[in-house]
Amino acid sequence: HPYWVPEFVGDVICVNGKAWPFLNVEAKRYTFLFLNGSNARSYEMFLNDPVSGNTGPVLWVIGTDGGYLDKPVKVGGAANAGNNKLVMMPGERYQVIIDFAGYQAGVIGPNGLPYSGNWILRNTAKTPFPGGVAAIGATTGQIMQFRVGRTITGTFDPSFDPARNSRLRRTRIERPTPPAQVTRALTLN
Repeated sequence: HPYWVPEFVGDVICVNGKAWPFLNVEAKRYTFLFLNGSNARSYEMFLNDPVSGNTGPVLWVIGTDGGYLDKPVKVGGAANAGNNKLVMMPGERYQVIIDFAGYQAGVIGPNGLPYSGNWILRNTAKTPFPGGVAAIGATTGQIMQFRVGRTITGTFDPSFDPARNSRLRRTRIERPTPPAQVTRALTLN
């Protein structure tokens, strides 16, 4: 029926209702809740400096749709080449910590060029995922921008540091063993 659109793939990425927004941040840790509210678009996300080409701070995943993880998972970074992008399918949620300390303007990056202080959350996922059309750099290839300021409120950041803490829980989640083996047939009419 022409009134129902099963999926829509646009060319504007919105975050909290704004197209390609920016957020001014200090050079410290922040916790973000990412929710893929797109009904057909997947995302492969990482941070990148558009001026120097340096890869940005790593994303530390601490939670998913199922709650907090047992330990933080590092996504990105030069030493983590096999896991360098956070992949999100439609409807998925991730709780992520990003540490912007050391990513201010003027700091020299690993490629020898100084950081601009502006970090773009990039997207490289194809639509439909995984074998469709590549993301376009100026539109669907960017999600939002983080502008890292030089000033830092306070001298000590008391927030959870995923790089130094290996556990998020005092005790691990108990998983059922063996997994339930229930098979049933459903007819949807």
